[in-house]
Parts: sequence; structure tokens; C-alpha cells
Amino acid sequence: MAAITNTKRMMTYVRRTTIHTWTLAGALAAAAISIMGMLDPEADMTARIAIAGFGVFVLLVLVLAGIIIGAVRADRMKKRIAAQEPSVSTAFDAEDLQPITAEKNLLLGKEWLVINTDKAAVPLAKPLIASADSLNRRKEGMKKLWINITGTDGKTYSCMYRAAENDALAAVQAWLNGPANPAEPADVRAYIPKEGDCPFCTGPNEPGASVCQWCGKPLGSAAASQASFAEPAPAVIPEARK
Repeated sequence: MAAITNTKRMMTYVRRTTIHTWTLAGALAAAAISIMGMLDPEADMTARIAIAGFGVFVLLVLVLAGIIIGAVRADRMKKRIAAQEPSVSTAFDAEDLQPITAEKNLLLGKEWLVINTDKAAVPLAKPLIASADSLNRRKEGMKKLWINITGTDGKTYSCMYRAAENDALAAVQAWLNGPANPAEPADVRAYIPKEGDCPFCTGPNEPGASVCQWCGKPLGSAAASQASFAEPAPAVIPEARK
């Protein structure tokens, strides 16, 4: 059996994520159509069966669309990796990618970085990364932090990670700067929440916003009022490979 390479893992992740998204959309659409049919007082049993059948048809169409779109996105991923490989000495499939966050949404190798978002996984060769910054300044008590990776083409990719001793931002900055220029320690200060700050992820929002633009949770709700800024999340550091 052929070994599963990094490229194949990435392609599988993209296909699976895309299919899941479209399947969920299809299931919701089919359910909505069926419910509308059942609630229609003028529809007889035959009409309701026909409406339910149409909902199943919609589900199948969206699942098929997810399969096709997932295959297209996976192929683009493969071509993107191939286009970046001439800029580095280590092939993507030869990299030993290790997660540096508890969520495993950020992986580092010798010359490659992979950032996993909710919709895709983005592989970036080191020479094609312009900078790594934070979207919110780290302060004592923050439970969630954001890292923002900017490519040399100007595109940005962001993901959230737990505020633990294993600072992902500092690790990426040190990786970019190289052994001779280690990253400076994170700036940790007492955290004073500001108007609009999300009690769940501590992300900044415009004053008066009802939903957090970062984690999607409601602001100003009873649950939000009970969220604590003071208690940091426990450190969860991936075990080193033996």
C-alpha cells in the first residue's frame, strides 16, 4: 500500500470538509422543504410525498455538487503546493509537519507552514510568508488568541488558538526569523475588557454589535455575561514525537 503523503492528507481534508458543508446544506434544505409540505393544509398525501421527494432530490444534488467542488478544490491545492516547491529545498511531502496548537490548526515543518481554517487547509512555503502577527494583543487572562499569517501576495489567513504557555505566534515568528533571530517573548499585561470585546474568545468587535465577528457567539447574552476573562485556559502542549 502506498504511503499517505502530506499532499494526499491535505487533499482528503479539503474534499471531506467541502462535502460535509454541502451535505449539511442539502440536509437543511431537504428538511425545510419537507416541513413546508407537511404544514401546507391544502396539500394531500400525494402532494406531500411529492414535496418530500423533491427535498430528497435537492439533497442529492447538493451532495453531488459538494463532491465535484471538493475534487476541484483538492486539485487546486495540489497545484498550489507544486507551484511553491521550487522556492524551498524541502518537498512538501518530505516535511515532518507538527502541530504547535492544541487545536492542531497550525502545523510547522522545516520550510512549510500549514494553517487549517474551518473551510480549508492552506500550505505556505516559508519564503512566501511575509509576516505573522496577532489580531488581538495578548494580555493576561485572555482565553483565546488570534494569529494572522500574511503571504507575500498580500493574502491573509487567520486562526484562533488557546492562550497557553505554548505561544503559537511566538513559535511562528521564531520560525520565520530563523535560529539567529528568535522571537521576542509575548507581551503579557493585565487584561481590561473594552466595550465590544467578546467574553468567549476576547476578540474585538464594534460597540453595539450583537454577534462576535470572530467566534460567532452572541454578545450581551446571559451566557456572555457569565463568561470569565480572568481564568486562562489550561496549557495543552502536543507531546514531542519520540
